[in-house]
Amino acid sequence: MSDAKHTPTPWFVGGVTIWDTSGRSLIAECPQPEWLGARKLTNREANAAHIVKCVNAHDAFVAALRDLLARAEAELADPEDVWEVGAAHAALAKAGAA
Repeated sequence: MSDAKHTPTPWFVGGVTIWDTSGRSLIAECPQPEWLGARKLTNREANAAHIVKCVNAHDAFVAALRDLLARAEAELADPEDVWEVGAAHAALAKAGAA
């Protein structure tokens, strides 16, 4: 894996295009594939908006989940026996934030 960092957030969406904070740097697009011909992909704008929503919320979700885990592990008698604690650790690992 590269040591390169992603473009700082927040990102913005304009139709099917995802832009950086300045609005001058293109991050990604959800284009219409040529092989579809006249058929239209109706979810391209929704996909771009969903990507931006997830990216912009990522850091806050990770911080909140870490805080909740720290409290749960400090206050529960045996946090390893609580499945939600394991699920939270798995979610952080999946997000690359373990």
